[in-house]
Amino acid sequence: MQYFCIYNKMILSILNVINLLHVVRIMAKNTQTTSGPAFKEELSGTSEHSNLAEWALANGKNIAYILCALLIAVVLLYRFSSTRANETEGDYIKASNAFIAFSKAHESSNDAGQAAQTSLNELTRLMTKHPELHAQYDGSIAQILLNRSDVPEALKFANATLARTSVNHLENQADFASTTLLIAEQQYKQALEKSLKLQE
Repeated sequence: MQYFCIYNKMILSILNVINLLHVVRIMAKNTQTTSGPAFKEELSGTSEHSNLAEWALANGKNIAYILCALLIAVVLLYRFSSTRANETEGDYIKASNAFIAFSKAHESSNDAGQAAQTSLNELTRLMTKHPELHAQYDGSIAQILLNRSDVPEALKFANATLARTSVNHLENQADFASTTLLIAEQQYKQALEKSLKLQE
């Protein structure tokens, strides 16, 4: 939407310049056909404007070509940016669908493991392409994998989430999550020590 507004403003600006060139051309024709000392005296007071008009008339073709090139560049830029935005939006929708399929794969009876792995691979590929998706899906994927008792795979996503959120200075929440992961790994002694530190 933002690019569309910029695109429209650029086209209007280019059309205004073309219209200005047309007005300058008409003024120049009127200047040539009008004679008389009063008109020449009026023009002598606006020598800057007449110099600009003469320059615009002399370089009218070049200005038109430049404006056409700018118009084409703006159109191509708009097309490229809108295509990229549509592709990104499509990838976000694919990621959402892959996550839904992954989260529901264990509920189906046939080939649940294969379907879950295929959906997880697709989601991981999309998260690699768009790193901003990690914030949305890493924690949820880790939770689902922990519920399915796939601790080693869950740890990859959980540790990525903990590393990403460590800059937010949420030490208590990070310690609690780490303790939960230790319990999932059946490292009860270390989990107990960490939980006792949390109570202090």
